[in-house]
Amino acid sequence: MLVETKPNTTLYVEGPASVELLEGHGTIFGADFEKGQRIIVPEGKAIAIYSENALKIDAKIGDKGLLQEFEGTTIPPYWDNLVEAIKAKQKELNRAPVVLFIGDVDTGKTTLITYILNKLVKQGLKVGIIDADIGQSDVGPPTTIGYSTATHTVFSLTNLKPERCFFVGTTSPVGLFHRHITGLLKVLEYAKMQDTCAILIDTTGWVHTSFGRELKTIKTLTINPDILVLIEKNSHELDFLEKVLGSIVKKIIKIKAPQRVTRRSREVRRDFRTRHYRRYLVNAEIKDIDMNSIFFGYAYLGNGEDVTNTEIAQIVAEEAKISGISYMELGPDFALIVTKKSIVGLDQKIRRLQEVLENREIKIFPESAFHNILVGLVDDDWNLLGIGILHKIDFTNKKVKIFTHIPQEVIKGILFGSIKVNQDGEELGKIRHWTF
Repeated sequence: MLVETKPNTTLYVEGPASVELLEGHGTIFGADFEKGQRIIVPEGKAIAIYSENALKIDAKIGDKGLLQEFEGTTIPPYWDNLVEAIKAKQKELNRAPVVLFIGDVDTGKTTLITYILNKLVKQGLKVGIIDADIGQSDVGPPTTIGYSTATHTVFSLTNLKPERCFFVGTTSPVGLFHRHITGLLKVLEYAKMQDTCAILIDTTGWVHTSFGRELKTIKTLTINPDILVLIEKNSHELDFLEKVLGSIVKKIIKIKAPQRVTRRSREVRRDFRTRHYRRYLVNAEIKDIDMNSIFFGYAYLGNGEDVTNTEIAQIVAEEAKISGISYMELGPDFALIVTKKSIVGLDQKIRRLQEVLENREIKIFPESAFHNILVGLVDDDWNLLGIGILHKIDFTNKKVKIFTHIPQEVIKGILFGSIKVNQDGEELGKIRHWTF
């Protein structure tokens, strides 16, 4: 469909859609939109094309997409004020200020960060971006905290190439606040060593309930940002952060969320993650990794003594009447038993084994339980090399089979995630942290 806009108007496009500029010059979140450029807008995402002059655009809008034209710009003037405040803070500190953005879901945090990035980059500056929204990661795979140095304008943060990522292994910080914040600190440490004019941190939209308040309070205390940006749908909804942390964070800026923000359902958010799993699994294949050449993280597996072919395993099999044990590992506080098939009457067997094994935590799983687990593949320093899908573990030959594009020779550690994903990137369900 041919769309001809009037001067000084904004064309708002919600995906699924694609647009190509045929005539004129526009901007998208501060980035130049040039003649001949075509942009794909996936479902759950939106762009706003602004121009002082008339434009001709070829637009293809999907069934769930939307195209609207508005007079003037949709960029609030206080967004430009925030750009100037960041530059002023950089000049005051003579270093890159750390700017933390907090707001509820669908308040435009990522769009605002994209706009600030583009405005600064167009002035010849480099900008550090940390994406700590592990459920909707733009920089890095889902379930990770990612960093990138932006040296050029972008229409979306997904256009940035991650330089450093930390694998959290879940799409929500629930139950893993410590891991989430530790990962953020490690990535921030790396970001501070880069030559940038500012470090902008995107966060999850979890701000309400006692857990949301706890996470955002502790995160802000730990990071101690130079500027805290609070984005509110409703006036005073984030006053609790200002009241509690006002004496610690020297500069707090509260702004109102823009009216035109794309609302994303759970299904749309899940589909977004599916696309990104696929993106980071391109050219993946099954790789065989020697169990003895790597370490396992976020798991008991591999952190005890292999007692499969010892008297202990025989006693366990006899006392609990467990047949077909393919692997057994014993640690000071746990016993991990892997069987060829599922076990009937598991609770009773676990109680008996706790008596035999001096109240250790007992974990019994069939070999099939290790299928389709999302894993992080890391180097010696726990820096993420990429993600993978655990296909199976061959306990007889001590081989871990993982679907990934990462060369097996560079993998030093495998971190267990708390979610199951198939090789098509579709989430199959969650598992408890430290299941294995």
